[in-house]
Parts: sequence; C-alpha cells; structure tokens
Amino acid sequence: MTEPFPWKSTLPLAVIAMIIAAFLPFDRGISLLTSGDLRLHMLLVGALAMGGGWLGQRAGLNLQGGVGVGLLFAPGGAAYVLLLDVVLFHRLLPQGTLALAHSPLVGRWIVFMGRAFYENVIYRLFVFSLMMFGLQRFHAKTKPQLPVVLLAGLMAQMINIGLNVWLTVDDAPSLAELGYWSVRYVAPGVLWAWIYWRYGFLTTEIASVGGHFFLQPAYGLLV
Repeated sequence: MTEPFPWKSTLPLAVIAMIIAAFLPFDRGISLLTSGDLRLHMLLVGALAMGGGWLGQRAGLNLQGGVGVGLLFAPGGAAYVLLLDVVLFHRLLPQGTLALAHSPLVGRWIVFMGRAFYENVIYRLFVFSLMMFGLQRFHAKTKPQLPVVLLAGLMAQMINIGLNVWLTVDDAPSLAELGYWSVRYVAPGVLWAWIYWRYGFLTTEIASVGGHFFLQPAYGLLV
C-alpha cells in the first residue's frame, strides 16, 4: 500500500523556505535556474521541499527527528567552526567574512540561521533524498550502509559548494583554500546528511541552524 504524502512534515518546511527566499534568496543554483525571478525562486524552493519530503519518505528516511539530539550536535558544530576559523585557517578568511563577523549580532543570527535552514531544505531534504531514493531503486532489498550514505551526502554537498562557493570566487582556489573548503563546508554538510539519515531531518535542522545560535556571538568576539 502506498504511503500518504507527508504533508504535515513537509508543508511547514516548504512555507518557511519560501519565506526565507522572499527576503534572502541565497542559493546561486536556484537563482540561475529561475533567471533571478524572485517569485519563481520562491516557487521552486517550495517545490523542492515538497519533492524532497516525498523522496525522503520513499527512501525510508525520517522527516521528523529528536529535538534533544539536535541540540547536542549544535554547540559541537559551533566549536568545530571556531577551531577552523580562529585557530587553524584564520589567515584564509576573506575580508568580507572578517567584516561580517563584526556586524550586529541579531542580523548575523537572521542571515546565517536562515541560510542554514534553507541549505538543508535544498541539499539535504531534496538532493540527498533524491540520491538515497535512487540508491534504493538499485538496491531495493537492502538498506544502504554507512559508506553509501556518506557518499550521497558528499555528492550533495559538493554540488552545494560548487554552486555557492566555487562559482563566487574570481580566481582559481589554491590547494590551501581547497583544503579549507573541504573541512569548513563539505565535511559539515556530510555530517548533516548523516544526521538526517540516522536521526531525522528535523534533527538536522536543529543541529545546523542551532549551531549558529552558539557560533555567531563567539565568532564576533574571536575572529
């Protein structure tokens, strides 16, 4: 028997993502696909959220999750970013990032928490779910193992970083910059995908978005 469409889990995510898109249409790939038309951008993001919910359900992924588990991951994610940006790779931070770090805290909370939510809807709920759904079609009788999940998460996040980081720089990145991008942007994206697979999408949103609640005050002081 076909399961009903997960309206209760997916529709609120689509509405929130569309509201974010109305004010902060972050994603470069979506902007390119919609030729910069804000209304189309909003509609496409909403459609991706709904489609991602359907794909995730069919792939056996949990669209709910545990709030407590997400809150446990949030400060750990913040500490990881601080270690990278304050201690290990501070010299590689762009001037724009340094300037933004000292902008008003509330504004940074809104921008970065909104962006984290938005990226998860596109690249975890939709792209990662799509990849997991495809894998399930090829291996219908077996549950994907951890290496497969990590590979799907890696591919989804590399699409994200290719569009939203690589294409935004003018010059070819150095090996040091590529290494920084790998640990700063790619690795966390794979972690969020694993959390989605292991604990549920809501847990991923709480961990990723909540991490900025802890990160941004410390970032402004330390970077």
